[in-house]
Amino acid sequence: MKLIVGLGNPGKTYTETRHNIGKEVVKTSCPLAFHRVKKLEAEIARVDDVVYALPDTYMNESGRSVQRLRSWFTVSPEDIWVVHDDLDFPFGLIKIQQGGGAAGHNGILSVMNALGTDEFVRFRMGIGKPSRVLPEKYVLSRFSRDEKKQIPEIKERFKRMIDEALRQGVPSAMSLYNRRIYEEH
Repeated sequence: MKLIVGLGNPGKTYTETRHNIGKEVVKTSCPLAFHRVKKLEAEIARVDDVVYALPDTYMNESGRSVQRLRSWFTVSPEDIWVVHDDLDFPFGLIKIQQGGGAAGHNGILSVMNALGTDEFVRFRMGIGKPSRVLPEKYVLSRFSRDEKKQIPEIKERFKRMIDEALRQGVPSAMSLYNRRIYEEH
């Protein structure tokens, strides 16, 4: 069983913001419609032994929903894949990482605290680093017109990356896609 979680904030106010790219990617990657499960505090869709989830909690409380999902579906931390935005990468750069610190990302910190470990897989997407805007305001901003044009292709790369990890395993996807970081940027 794999649990693929797209981090973001609930509600239309946050739709298409930088902080919600994780949710958008997971929606695109899942072939089925999502349905809300109140006791899990998430929208979910299940395809065979893969559960796609979109927490209904705010980003900083994501761990609460992830812990409920983990318990309900009996998933080990290594089989939890979290898709999220990353200020430390240039816009559009994507990377897979197993374990590690939160790097200032409160959603990841919440998940780490709730699970009691950092040994889950992260699918990270660079959203760029603001030069004159506070990071907490920047992550809630919308993408520029030029960035919006690139989002469909980035979502498609993420979908291929997730599909590769599901078919061949995380190490194979890391080898294939993390190498491209240096080739593309």
